[in-house]
Amino acid sequence: MNPFRLVPVLVHGDVAFAPSITRLDHLQLEAMWDKRPRIAGWYERMVACPAYRSAVIDWLQDDYSRTELMIEKGAEVKAQVLDRVAD
Repeated sequence: MNPFRLVPVLVHGDVAFAPSITRLDHLQLEAMWDKRPRIAGWYERMVACPAYRSAVIDWLQDDYSRTELMIEKGAEVKAQVLDRVAD
């Protein structure tokens, strides 16, 4: 099995999709992919990717107030969002 989407290397689609999943993660909405282990595994590999870590994760850590706000606001709406996207 390939570690990323369709090919064994990081492709533009991975890079384009990953910030959206990172945002959902920071909003505490990771339960959206609890029943989708391939998404969880893919995201773990993305976060471990040095280029992605440098470009996104480390950048967010430079001004943690962005992430703190997402965590706070995500917690406020988590139950509502999960109800709306429930299978």
